[in-house]
Amino acid sequence: MITVREKHRLQALFSGANLDSAHLSINTMLAVKLENKSDRWHGVVVDSERRRIRFRVVVVPSEAPTPVTIDLGTMSPASTFTVSGDAVLLLTVSNSINRYAVRISKFGDTLLDNKMLQRGQFFSLRLFRPGVHELRDRRTGAKCDVTVEYPIPGQALSTSPDAAVLKLRRGTFFPPEIRVAPTRPVTVNVDDGSHITTVLTAITDRIGGSLVTKKLTSRD
Repeated sequence: MITVREKHRLQALFSGANLDSAHLSINTMLAVKLENKSDRWHGVVVDSERRRIRFRVVVVPSEAPTPVTIDLGTMSPASTFTVSGDAVLLLTVSNSINRYAVRISKFGDTLLDNKMLQRGQFFSLRLFRPGVHELRDRRTGAKCDVTVEYPIPGQALSTSPDAAVLKLRRGTFFPPEIRVAPTRPVTVNVDDGSHITTVLTAITDRIGGSLVTKKLTSRD
């Protein structure tokens, strides 16, 4: 039997609301291009229960870079991940209701800290609840409204991996607003120091055969 806290966390996860780049969850992903940074990196993951797991990333030269996925939700302690130089490192979460902070560094040089992202890294998320989700950069206050369209009855949801891409530069999202189908990924090309969060600000429902969008208040 799940606890009330776990129930609320599951509801948030499957609605795709209140996502946070500093606390990776099942609906989010980070992508980091290594750019031939051949070396050994030390990583630490801290979950929402404050459990720590340490791991290593070993970057080796290669003429055929291949993306490597690290699943924070299923990682074993003391894991080592070997990555080709100039490849992309993907950090995901599956089969877990926890949220995760992750840092990969060596001797003061930081490859990734999801509490303060770096330009050239990519934060991806999926928003399921039809309505308006406000993306915000907590560092600069930049905002972007993402409207999740209400699904058409009888039409299967798209499973295309093609993402809607946003760019964050100098405190501004480009474009400042977008529309996406439910489940379509949204990817943010972040800036230095970025901390991206989402808030559901309006919901869309079908009432009496018509689509109605209602703005939410702090009391909803």
